[in-house]
Amino acid sequence: MELYNVFNMPLSNDDERRKIQEKQLLGEELTLQEKLKAGVRDHVIKEIGNYQCKPDYCYRCVPENVLELYKQKGYIFDNRRTDYIEGQNNQGIDWYLGGAMPCNEYGFIIIECPAYKNYFIPARDGGYGMTDDIYVRHMKSSPQINPIPISMITNIFDYRAILQEQNAVEIKGRSR
Repeated sequence: MELYNVFNMPLSNDDERRKIQEKQLLGEELTLQEKLKAGVRDHVIKEIGNYQCKPDYCYRCVPENVLELYKQKGYIFDNRRTDYIEGQNNQGIDWYLGGAMPCNEYGFIIIECPAYKNYFIPARDGGYGMTDDIYVRHMKSSPQINPIPISMITNIFDYRAILQEQNAVEIKGRSR
């Protein structure tokens, strides 16, 4: 099965947004106005502890109880949502290709899954505009019709536990 890869994603069809993307590709800092035009909202991570996120894998952050529900059902679902249709709704299940956003709003358990094209689709404008990183794209999966089986999950990370471990190591290193 073919995978999406963040490094092969197309640039925006919108001329203004494409110019902003080209600036990002050159590593240039965006102005506040450019960030607003791009729709940048989320600050994502591409490293989970010492683990580097893969450019052809999707990452979803959830609370522990939601992960348990997924395990019970056997797939990634959301009974309150329908499938995503670009330009018509903002439904579907949210993921990031190439990175994650652990936070209070989404949760601190990060699940990783190969970005198979028959399970994922890019959100609006090729998945661009939700994050502050051109190499992380917003993706959607089906909540009901073609949900991702839990068996496709390759890794589960407890981001809070990883941060606690890193802090403990830093404190131990400083006390020497």
